[in-house]
Amino acid sequence: MKKKIFITSKVYDTKKMLDEEITALVQVDLDTLIGKGRVEFEVNTTETEIELTFRRGIDYSDDRLQKKLIIDADAYMICGIGLNGFKPPVMWYEPPFGYTYFFDQAEFEKCYKRSATKLGANRVKDLILDVRKDALVMKLKWG
Repeated sequence: MKKKIFITSKVYDTKKMLDEEITALVQVDLDTLIGKGRVEFEVNTTETEIELTFRRGIDYSDDRLQKKLIIDADAYMICGIGLNGFKPPVMWYEPPFGYTYFFDQAEFEKCYKRSATKLGANRVKDLILDVRKDALVMKLKWG
C-alpha cells in the first residue's frame, strides 16, 4: 500500500520512501520533541494497511484502556504538536490550565483524519488505535 501519511507534524510519501527512511526521520523528530531515548518509533507498510508503533512508557490504568481513552501526551506525540511550533489544523478540545488529560479515542481519530487530509495526506478510511501500557499502535487503512 503506497500512500501519503501524516506522522509527527509532517506528511511522508510511502511511494518515494522506504519504511526504514520514514522510521529514521520520525525518530529524529520524536527525539527532538520528547527527548532522546524516551520513545521508539517504527512504521510497517503492508498491502492492506500502514502500522505506526510508538513504544513509550506511559502507564494507562486498565480502566482507562477499557474506556477507549487516549492521554494528551500520546495524541501530541502522534501529531507532533509543539515540534517547531506545529499544531494540527483540526484540534480536539483542550481543557484550560495546561493539565494532563484523557479524552475519547474517537475524538482523536476524527481530528487526526481531518488534519491529515488538510495537510496533504491521503484520506484515511479506518484508523485503529491499540493503546497498551508499553506502546501505542496506530493502524491506518484506506478503502
